Amino acid sequence: MYSKPFYEYAYDFARDKDQRSMDMETAKAMLQLLLGKHWPLYSQFSQFLEQSKYKVINKDQWCNILEFSRTIYNDLSIIDVDGACSTYHIIHTIGAVEPSQVDKPDKGASCND
Repeated sequence: MYSKPFYEYAYDFARDKDQRSMDMETAKAMLQLLLGKHWPLYSQFSQFLEQSKYKVINKDQWCNILEFSRTIYNDLSIIDVDGACSTYHIIHTIGAVEPSQVDKPDKGASCND
């Protein structure tokens, strides 16, 4: 798998220079190139992106995808539901586990249902 500096460089290289975020179509293509062959859960994550309402990915999200791909086991056995809300939503959306197997974050958490 690629180093974090290379992955960050790929983001800066691929985005339009006059934009702070990368459009989703470019992001999906770049993620396929960078993670597609190295991350066993990539196809499920790609499906999540296809269903996403987002039109762009910012650099923080981009870096979090790499971190997610490196820290979550293929069987999703180390899920920190008290951590990032996006982890719950990604796991629930890709259908990797049944919703009853993962506790939903509190309503006080800063994410959208």
